[in-house]
Amino acid sequence: MDLRPGEREFQQRARDVGPDGFVLVGISRMEDGETPISLYRKLLPLGAHYLLESAGESDGPGRYSIIGLEPREHLIFEKESSPFEGLEASLRRYRVSIPEGFPPFVGGAVGYITFEAARYIEGDLLFAPSPWPDGEFSIAGTYAILDHFTHTLHLLTLAPATAEGYARGKARLLEVQQAIREGDGFLPEVPLPEEEPPSGSSFPRAAFLAAVRRAQEAMARGEVLQVVLAQKLRRGLLGHPFDIYRALRSLNPSPYLFYLDFGPRILAGSSPETLLKVEGRRLIHRPIAGTRPRGETKADDEALLEELLKDPKEASEHAMLVDLGRDDLSRVCRPGTVRIVEERAVEKYSRVMHLVTELQGELAEGLSPLQALKSVFPAGTLTGAPRRKALEAILSLEPEARGPYGGVVGYVGFNGQMDMAIAIRMVALREGRAEIGAGAGVVQGSVPEREYQETMDKARAVEEALQMARILSPVGGVGR
Repeated sequence: MDLRPGEREFQQRARDVGPDGFVLVGISRMEDGETPISLYRKLLPLGAHYLLESAGESDGPGRYSIIGLEPREHLIFEKESSPFEGLEASLRRYRVSIPEGFPPFVGGAVGYITFEAARYIEGDLLFAPSPWPDGEFSIAGTYAILDHFTHTLHLLTLAPATAEGYARGKARLLEVQQAIREGDGFLPEVPLPEEEPPSGSSFPRAAFLAAVRRAQEAMARGEVLQVVLAQKLRRGLLGHPFDIYRALRSLNPSPYLFYLDFGPRILAGSSPETLLKVEGRRLIHRPIAGTRPRGETKADDEALLEELLKDPKEASEHAMLVDLGRDDLSRVCRPGTVRIVEERAVEKYSRVMHLVTELQGELAEGLSPLQALKSVFPAGTLTGAPRRKALEAILSLEPEARGPYGGVVGYVGFNGQMDMAIAIRMVALREGRAEIGAGAGVVQGSVPEREYQETMDKARAVEEALQMARILSPVGGVGR
């Protein structure tokens, strides 16, 4: 076993971080016979509980797939415990020495922050109660990272910075290797109903259309420019949660594919939208505004694309949210560093196409990635503009809390790197029920029926994934 770092270097690094710290140790080997799905299933007995992936150009895989094992710490933020400050304080306790040569993600906190966590930013607004915590993160002790470009599997573990830490880290990695070599890959059984439970929506069509008109009345009075209204579709769980994820990654490959199994709460999604990415001191923000369904033929697709690009309502909405994003970044970036690097690009997904603009800036000295996240949270593309007035409208018009939908999902690494996607195009699972959130941006020129249909278009891939999982998972819940 070619363990990195070597034992002598490990002991030096252990002295540097002290006995309460950790040294990241790992092995790397060629791997072209396993997939992220097969690896996750084989590693379930060792505590696999999340999988992060990405679909790159031409719907192919992004470079890395990340599996977290053996949660060292599970963080739940609720009852007036801010996930922003709480997560930062928790990560600060970890002193981790990271050798050179490992993938960009070298461990950290993976999880989600719900939409209602905006109350820690807009403290005087009254948010509806939610059955979800404000945030939930896992700090795993061991990681399996598959590099699809080099066909390399990296196995990493946090070894205690003690005299016996090196041996403990080596033993753990041997255990992981054995599980991959000998594991059967069967999913544990999940009891499922034989009949489909009743479905519904938090916002039936007539009520949604009425809410759109009320939002437009507020716009006519000059109170707000745009409001994103969302509904939650409720569906019964008729497939294994992991099979829902398998179906979704196939039906709707996206830059952010995620499966978080936090016991009683599970998220499975395929988000297209970066809220905030931090690479060193560089901040990346990519607002999406402007949507059309995909056409059934190439000609239909091109016609819909032309319609999207020429629609003045979509252009106005997009410009408004790009301006909001620029203002958000300017509050936490060095003066003069915020710029547009890509404007009104078209990104196509399996069921919809979007307009996307990329903004970048340099994080100001003295500020952390999580402080920067607060500046752009919740996403303007999920609230509207101005954000404060749009939030007030959402809280008065939507019938219940959004929960994870419209929040963020992603990671904050031990090395300060962060990548947070907006929590959309996903299913939130709790107590045997599935919830699918979907929204549409309402402006004064909106056609209410069209905005309602946009929410249904956005939810379609997730709905199809629920049905596909029913086929993948035999009744009784035994995965294949």
